[in-house]
Amino acid sequence: NSSYHALSRNANSLKSKVNSWTATGNTCICCGINKGVDQLNSESTPQKFRSMVVMSDGKANVKCARQNTGNAKQDAIKAACDAYEDYNITVYAVGFGSDTDITTLQSIASCGHGSFYFGNLEDLIEVYQQIADEIINATYSEQTIFGEGIDATLFPSSYISIDYSKNIPYGLLIIAETEEFGASTPIGSFSLPSDATPYEIRVVSYSGSKWTSKVAVYNNITGTWENVFDLSEYNLPFTQLGDPYVINIPLNKVKPGNNLVNVSLGLAPNNFTAGSQYNKVIYSVLKNVSSYSPIVSSADGCIWTIEFEDLTNTTMKIPSDYNGTDTCSYALGKIVYNNNDAIDYAIYNLLLELDLNSNSRVETKFSNSDLTIDSLEVEGIPFVWETEVQARVWR
Repeated sequence: NSSYHALSRNANSLKSKVNSWTATGNTCICCGINKGVDQLNSESTPQKFRSMVVMSDGKANVKCARQNTGNAKQDAIKAACDAYEDYNITVYAVGFGSDTDITTLQSIASCGHGSFYFGNLEDLIEVYQQIADEIINATYSEQTIFGEGIDATLFPSSYISIDYSKNIPYGLLIIAETEEFGASTPIGSFSLPSDATPYEIRVVSYSGSKWTSKVAVYNNITGTWENVFDLSEYNLPFTQLGDPYVINIPLNKVKPGNNLVNVSLGLAPNNFTAGSQYNKVIYSVLKNVSSYSPIVSSADGCIWTIEFEDLTNTTMKIPSDYNGTDTCSYALGKIVYNNNDAIDYAIYNLLLELDLNSNSRVETKFSNSDLTIDSLEVEGIPFVWETEVQARVWR
């Protein structure tokens, strides 16, 4: 019981301890497993992935009172069962030598939910490397990695460079995003205006510790969901794949009007759960935007306050050389402009064009430095502007 070494990363100290041991003929496998459990419980927390490796010829000949089966081999097997069932400690087993009791060691590994390996003195290093790889892979709890002593450095100068030319058709590119999908359903929706051309549509998936495994779009014609992304098509364990938290939706899968999107999460190809309530769709459309006013009596302009989808706002003079004090507003619950001013009327119609979901908030943010609004005035057009006064007398 006294011949053990506490958990340590000190290789020299560990080797020195092992070299001090001498063979006495007693093989108390259950003693070693029980001591390992005690050390792990006292020097680590249950939240971490914990495991041990039992290397032996499997010929247990010493019993343990803790297991109390009355048989040394059964005590060894039960000790591994207790380690996993009571403390969630995985037990691996390594057998070596020509007269190894393989059956006992296999039972130890099986009941400890680990793996059994057999080797000789020449390939023990390779066996332990395989166990180390298996333990590292096993430390994946969903996508949360619990690991110690495994260091990697990503230098600030590291990058991936991709150069390509992207053709953008003529028109104003308007970028919008939906509300979060919400807790009541994993399905989100977005609406495409009929007078605009879809340019790019992406689903942002907040997958947490899982993987974004499937994205489907509802087909109104067939009345079915069509997958536009399926991570299982890569035919690899999800732990070997990155999490595609941004998924592009092919433009030929959407239509003008309302579109529905369903996102699924998973840990493996056949393990699915509903997507996050925080998912959303970010989309962009190309739109030719222009605005006209009717024939009205003035064209002065005003100071506009414009609200955006993120609830911020900007204040702009339109035209930029406007020196008056009149104020106009395009915001939720506050639409104010002079419909007898040609510039104000045209700007209001222009903002309507930029407001894709017609909620009195503009999707694309801009400021004075981002946007130049020009107006063209045509003067001298005759139009009816009269005041009628009637006098009526009753006798």
